[in-house]
Amino acid sequence: MKIILASNNKNKMREFRELLAGTDAEPISQRDAGCDFEVDETGTTFEENAFLKADAVLKATGCIAVADDSGLVVDALNGEPGIYSARYGFGHDASDADRNRYLLGKLGDEKNRRARFVCCVCCCLPDGGLLPAMVLRAGLFASVFLLFLEFTDTVPAQDRQWLQKSLRLRRGKCG
Repeated sequence: MKIILASNNKNKMREFRELLAGTDAEPISQRDAGCDFEVDETGTTFEENAFLKADAVLKATGCIAVADDSGLVVDALNGEPGIYSARYGFGHDASDADRNRYLLGKLGDEKNRRARFVCCVCCCLPDGGLLPAMVLRAGLFASVFLLFLEFTDTVPAQDRQWLQKSLRLRRGKCG
């Protein structure tokens, strides 16, 4: 079973291959699947952006597509940088150090430094099924929790069984 990772990030592809090792899934990068494009992340939530990417790759390939969208959510900044984490402050070309300096500058003397890392994953199936999930990591020493936001009966039984068998996600493994 071919599964396309809707990303051009080499590190994500390595992690995706590791996650699916030992299964009957054949993980393929977006580029190797012939999708030499970037999807505009026009959504207003992590969930919407993950769906937009997975849906675009599914439509281009006809294969199961998995995508994510992630970022840092800081309470004192009303959720910033949120979905704009990758381009926060200075755009996509900024370094992590630049974005961190910008974030700390915006926080100033704020005492509330609570933040969480949010990662939404969406799996789009050729039959129209949708498997969105969210991974949250709060604070510095929290476990990762995988929360399925929706797992409808429209997902074929063989896909549900494959996911239950094959996705060996454990608390703390993603951190």
